[in-house]
Amino acid sequence: MSPRCALFVLVIALTACQPAEVSRTGSSQASSVVATESDYLALSDQAGLLALYYAQSGQPIPYDAFAELLSEQYRNTSNSFKRQALLETLHPQIEALVAQRQAKPCFTLKVRLQLGHFDLQQQQFPLSGLEADTQFAFLPGGVAITQASPPIRAHRPHDEAMAHRIEEHISQNGAAYAYPATTWWCSSGVTQQQGRKLLQARLLRIQIHDVLAAPVEILP
Repeated sequence: MSPRCALFVLVIALTACQPAEVSRTGSSQASSVVATESDYLALSDQAGLLALYYAQSGQPIPYDAFAELLSEQYRNTSNSFKRQALLETLHPQIEALVAQRQAKPCFTLKVRLQLGHFDLQQQQFPLSGLEADTQFAFLPGGVAITQASPPIRAHRPHDEAMAHRIEEHISQNGAAYAYPATTWWCSSGVTQQQGRKLLQARLLRIQIHDVLAAPVEILP
């Protein structure tokens, strides 16, 4: 997969998460409530995720890792002098990217989620794709996102009429259908798990598309 590919890879851990090895609290901005849509930057590639991680951690910026993601020329040459020259030209762009994510630690992320058939006893739809041991990443083995708050496992509609409309749509598509969704997050720190760098983020809002005429809104 190309490092610049904007396709989102959903990585589901096969086993439960192990306790984190290292944890660091993020900036105070990340813990505040975001007031406007403009405070959320779209997250669509690994470079943006890497910038969020280093904006939160305060660790030295790995310029070479960013250059591999941002520059095809850098990736495709093995000439040490050319790589060094390219790296120097990329420094301002990399620093601006990290600074932007430091100023705005909240982001939107496109994912796919599954809605199960309506549970008559619980009066809610089971929601899959945001389980506690799920991590989000753009590249296998790269920096990933892990939830800093309990996962959302169900959606309770506002009224019975809406429940009927959603259930009808699920019955047509099947419970295994993965609906496109927009999620809103705020970074809250970083951690490591078995040597892998993880960005901790709180999930604040979900909109599931293609179910009803308007997106299905879910709040924690």
